[in-house]
Amino acid sequence: MAGGRSLLQTFTALADAYQQGPAKALIPVAQSNTYGPFGPRGHFTLLEADIDNGIIQSAVLHDPKGGFVDMFYGGAGRLTAILRKENLIGDDFSVTVEHRGDQSLLNGNDCGRFAAYYAAKITAEGGLDCADKKGAVAFFAEHF
Repeated sequence: MAGGRSLLQTFTALADAYQQGPAKALIPVAQSNTYGPFGPRGHFTLLEADIDNGIIQSAVLHDPKGGFVDMFYGGAGRLTAILRKENLIGDDFSVTVEHRGDQSLLNGNDCGRFAAYYAAKITAEGGLDCADKKGAVAFFAEHF
């Protein structure tokens, strides 16, 4: 939970607000795990979800790190389980994860900034196809 609202509360509010037509939701997710010193908010990612008529059609978790760190978080699997338990998705739907690899393994500070950068790129012309580490560094310098 980040910002006082759980992911489930966020999705329920979005589904209620967008009962008709398509909508794209960009939600920063504070992932947590039970391993080591990471605490309840160990790593931020960005969840991109496409909603149509109040139903989640697709969801991708954009992770700035590589796949190794996801062994601790299991982000896509956890999110899929939460959404399925609450009947927000069907049995044949799963959240996918995109390990972008822009954030180095030992960098434990910039994941939230990468989530903001990815959101900015998704909403801009070219989307994440135009995102890279050099662009992220310039974005950080301008906005943080």
